[in-house]
Amino acid sequence: MKASRVLLAVMLVSVLGSGTRAAEPTKQEIEDATKRASILADIAFAADLAAFGRGQGAEGTSPKDFKSPESLVLAGGILMRAHKATAGKSSTLDAKPTDEKGNPIKGDAVKTPSLAEQADALFVEAEAMGVELKDKSRAATLDAMIKREKASEADRGGIGGPNTITRVLQAGETHTYPVAFFSGQPAAVAMTSSGPAKIQFDLGHAGGAGLFSLKGHNANYNWTPQRDKDNVRRFTIKMTNLGNKPTTYTLTTN
Repeated sequence: MKASRVLLAVMLVSVLGSGTRAAEPTKQEIEDATKRASILADIAFAADLAAFGRGQGAEGTSPKDFKSPESLVLAGGILMRAHKATAGKSSTLDAKPTDEKGNPIKGDAVKTPSLAEQADALFVEAEAMGVELKDKSRAATLDAMIKREKASEADRGGIGGPNTITRVLQAGETHTYPVAFFSGQPAAVAMTSSGPAKIQFDLGHAGGAGLFSLKGHNANYNWTPQRDKDNVRRFTIKMTNLGNKPTTYTLTTN
């Protein structure tokens, strides 16, 4: 009996230590993964709102010289609520980028600002933009909006934060990341960048078919990987700087 218990313990350590799980995901695990996926979608939407507010939206959505500090405030509010929903917690994405030839990317990752820090930066930017517009009544409205957004509460229960990594992508450079998700659980990836260079973002099965492709400043994709024998599915994220200047990106997974 003692030998059987030792063997069982070794088997469990082997399975768990390898990053795989033979058991079906629990209801709580699925709920947590769903919440984190929703938070990633919020982060990506906030990035799109901020780009729109700066007049950097998708082609045809932002008129020339367009400025909307209100959009920056709303984006900051979304990030502030996401910060509160995760209690300010986040983890570093456990994946190392490589170039197109599979060589490790030189240099270290950049510290990723917290969601609250990103929100505060957007509020400051909105205030400065409001001053530039020289509209006192609009400035007063912005001030009230910022106070409201800072005081807003998260609309979902507390949960651990997502996994993030921030790096600089040189002009014409490609960064490729191997990532894994548990089968049968909601999976999500999001990419936000500083611009102005656009990024070609591609997500696909490791060594297989593509799932999602986008050319722009921000990207977000949610899906549920199919069941597999070891309960883990592996994917590849590839990002290429399409511009002639460096850009900083943050890659996030749930």
